[in-house]
Amino acid sequence: MTITLDLPPDQTAALLQLNERFQRELEQQAFPAAATLSNLKTALAEALDRQPGALKILDDALHRPGTLRLAAADTHLRNLPWHLALEDRPLLSLVKTHRADLPEHRPAVGLPLKVLVMVSAPEGATRLDYEAEELSLLRAFAPLMSRGLAQVHFTDDGSLENLQEKLAENRYHVLHFSGHGAYKDEKGSLLLENAETGKAELVGARDFNEALQKNRRKGHCPDLVVLSACQSAQGGQVGDLQGVADELLAGGVPAVVAMSASILDVCATEFAAALYAGLAQENPLPGAFFDALRHLREFEIARLRRPENAAPGQWLIPQLLVSAGLENLYDKSQKAEELSFTDSKYVRGDDNLLQLRGGVDRKKYRYVFIGRRTERRFALARLRDAERPAVLLRGQGGVGKTALAEHLAVRMLAANPKIKVFTHSERAPTFDSLRKQICQYLEREHDLTDIEFDKKIGIPGRSNSVTCTGV
Repeated sequence: MTITLDLPPDQTAALLQLNERFQRELEQQAFPAAATLSNLKTALAEALDRQPGALKILDDALHRPGTLRLAAADTHLRNLPWHLALEDRPLLSLVKTHRADLPEHRPAVGLPLKVLVMVSAPEGATRLDYEAEELSLLRAFAPLMSRGLAQVHFTDDGSLENLQEKLAENRYHVLHFSGHGAYKDEKGSLLLENAETGKAELVGARDFNEALQKNRRKGHCPDLVVLSACQSAQGGQVGDLQGVADELLAGGVPAVVAMSASILDVCATEFAAALYAGLAQENPLPGAFFDALRHLREFEIARLRRPENAAPGQWLIPQLLVSAGLENLYDKSQKAEELSFTDSKYVRGDDNLLQLRGGVDRKKYRYVFIGRRTERRFALARLRDAERPAVLLRGQGGVGKTALAEHLAVRMLAANPKIKVFTHSERAPTFDSLRKQICQYLEREHDLTDIEFDKKIGIPGRSNSVTCTGV
């Protein structure tokens, strides 16, 4: 069922004016005024009722489930919160598109359902609760994962470079991006991480889309991209592809979930968890999306404190945008295809020494961390402290101390190639061997020949401390 919006100019102008006020209140106080939401709902319902065939679709939706495709050439008109007009039609799902003649899309990847999560948390950016989002996503897929029907993987960092590497490795059904987004001066962008330093890099919509398209010939472009990033659904007219979601759709991504405004961190997490829980129950994408919206509305009413005379409005921010008819994310008739990793080492307590000969080879050295962003940031800050550059990692065996230490060493090296890393453990090398390596390095690189060592042995099995003084 498709409706192509055809509104008279005066009605379009009135709707956009109401929506501008709605958006402004969302940005300023996170919730719209109850009167604003009521007026907007009435105007949207009247506009939808006047579209050819709309009344029959709405009447049918009282008795049986269905999906309404709403087509609009103008992104501003498309991004209006049309869900509000369907609030009394719980059986009717809504997807939005730029075109009425959508080609049908058949997923090329079978089970298990494969999800790649990319979290961008560059240094200096406003802190988001990424760990909670990662955990809620894993919990949502837990039923399928326990049956071997879903696999969730994470990028090593929030860089465009690492995203390309991950997409080249495997075919994913879903790419979930979590981070900051913006739409300014009619251009959309995402705030990503520099692969070497972890600092912020503003990446435009076109560059982000190109990163996905580089793997399209291999069939490694996801069918669904979820942009848990503010203002990622915003854009202009068809052909003026400056918005992030519009760029992805024009590039051939069948479905994009994006945000039409700035969304509260807790609401983005709650929505994503509900969306993936629905997909994990094998619900079609439009139905899972609409159920997630309703869940978010109930969450706002029950859990969030709003200003006086304000109404829940966060649930109207997520948008499901499509460039093709996509109902199910996987094809059960396709041969099962497990994720395959050739260069990732998971944090699981292995005591392998860091190999850094010839510099840092990021393709051979890689850990995949889930969470631990707070600890990594704190440790890096201390290591870069000129007065006290030291960090002690403590914890039970197997929690990932060695992995974290090696990760920190690589990040330090990436920021400053002059840094030299030496490793020592109870297994190898011995202290005498370590001392010999340090001496050889200082003699070769710094022309130091008179070197004194002060070896302080701590409690066996606990820690050793070595101080080196070069003259």
